[in-house]
Amino acid sequence: MTEQTKLIPKRRFKEFQNTHGWEQRRLGELGSVAMNKRIFKEQTATSGEVPFYKIGTFGGGPDAFISQELFEEYRAKYPYPEVGDILISASGSIGRTVEYTGKDEYFQDSNIVWLNHDERLDNSFLKHFYSIVKWQGLEGSTIKRLYNKNILETRISLPLLEEQKKIGDFFTQLDNLITLHQRKLEKAKALKSAYLTEMFPAEGERVPKRRFAGFTDAWEQRRLGDVLEKMYNGQTPSRFNDDNWNGDINWLSSGELNRGVVTETIEKITETGQKDANLRIVPKGTFVMAITGLEAAGTRGNCAILDIDTTLNQSCMALFPQLNVLDTRFLFQWYRKVGEEYGINYTQGTKQQSYNAELVKILPITLPKIEEQKKIGRFFVNLDNLITLHQRKLEKLQNIKQAYLNEMFV
Repeated sequence: MTEQTKLIPKRRFKEFQNTHGWEQRRLGELGSVAMNKRIFKEQTATSGEVPFYKIGTFGGGPDAFISQELFEEYRAKYPYPEVGDILISASGSIGRTVEYTGKDEYFQDSNIVWLNHDERLDNSFLKHFYSIVKWQGLEGSTIKRLYNKNILETRISLPLLEEQKKIGDFFTQLDNLITLHQRKLEKAKALKSAYLTEMFPAEGERVPKRRFAGFTDAWEQRRLGDVLEKMYNGQTPSRFNDDNWNGDINWLSSGELNRGVVTETIEKITETGQKDANLRIVPKGTFVMAITGLEAAGTRGNCAILDIDTTLNQSCMALFPQLNVLDTRFLFQWYRKVGEEYGINYTQGTKQQSYNAELVKILPITLPKIEEQKKIGRFFVNLDNLITLHQRKLEKLQNIKQAYLNEMFV
């Protein structure tokens, strides 16, 4: 291979920068596709000794088991993965991978396979290659199955084994860091869910399970309309007038309500558009809820706190609480907890769920005194900020990994 045609990645560890170029091979040159022996339904049970993973439970929790005796017999007689082998889903969501760690477990034949390769290929390198692989014969295809032929004819560019291991170790450490932040995020979300359950009274009750010190009064049952100063929902400027659109005034729709904080809008209107639809500017800090939305799109129960000044379309309603009666941040957390349930119980229609002002006004809400509301609101704002922090760290790490994958593989 000449210097001009050497395969070299954009980013490389320093000790390999002036070494051999990578070589392109077919996976079939490095090994063969292997799978466990077929297990029939009558050989499984819903509980037992050894998990049997089917394509639907691959990478998750098992719902079928085989006996230890059958497992030992089949493992001894037929192909079985070695520790570190990378199992691949060959149907369903094709190309998903799980690293075999040595536990007693069995896998559905032909749907879950692995490459039984030689010493020229390192498993940790192969695992991360699989995350960017373009399987031979599947590009642009509607085929929903990965056949042995597709795997064996797929091309892979390989450095020497030492460099493979270094790359594999690097991405393994990055994956461990991503998993750590994923767990932190999940823990923070679970913590918030638990606090929401305990810090708001259960249905039919007027005292929550968990409270801040110093608050003992029972919460008061009200209707939402009784504690609001006013309500407002917007409109859509005429789409037939180009002068209404692509201005610098924010215009918010229900699909952009993310049960968090809204920091920008997809569409913007002009002053002409604002006048055309007689739209008000809703100020930063306002609570906004979706009053129409498709159930399938997941917009029912959507809400947000505005971090921008914006106009609204007709699918959004801004609620303005009475001063010293209802706290906006408390309202936000309360509605995040009950909004979807209310969307089912109070909205009209089957596919397009729609509130109107009268339905919003009669929503039952149980309230503590304003001081306790504010304390609860601040507590959940801090918890939301922690969740957002973990989410951003996780997304940053995932983006870093993707960038490195693009630059460190040929």
